[in-house]
Amino acid sequence: MVRPRAGEGGADVTHYELLRVSTTATREEIQRAYLRLVPEHHPDRGGDAATFAAVKLARDVLIDDAKRAAYDRQLEAPAPEAPSSPLARQAAAFRVRDPRKLSLEETEAVCDEMLDGAPAGLRAFAAPLLQGLLALKRRRHERGR
Repeated sequence: MVRPRAGEGGADVTHYELLRVSTTATREEIQRAYLRLVPEHHPDRGGDAATFAAVKLARDVLIDDAKRAAYDRQLEAPAPEAPSSPLARQAAAFRVRDPRKLSLEETEAVCDEMLDGAPAGLRAFAAPLLQGLLALKRRRHERGR
């Protein structure tokens, strides 16, 4: 599981750290912290759009009780273990946030590299699946999606 983080200037921080509030902050404290940060980070006032979006997301998550509870559970979850086998490490290296946003060329390169490093048995099993996925990606690319 990926631990929930919010990006700020390339550094990983939690939503609480981004808003500079404690994990026990009330909704009112979170809203005040958000309003304090808006002038500093709003793009119309010279701030960074990505940082402003992260601040807004942090506020939106933390003032909603259900979203905050889910977020807190993720923070408390143990950090995932590093993949142990070479194949698991290789597979982990190809994880992307949204594979749908990969270009056709990037998708082909990922598939080729995964197959090149795989054992023969896995290659025989995975090749038809990956070729089918590539065919779908090509059709979508041709249709302009």
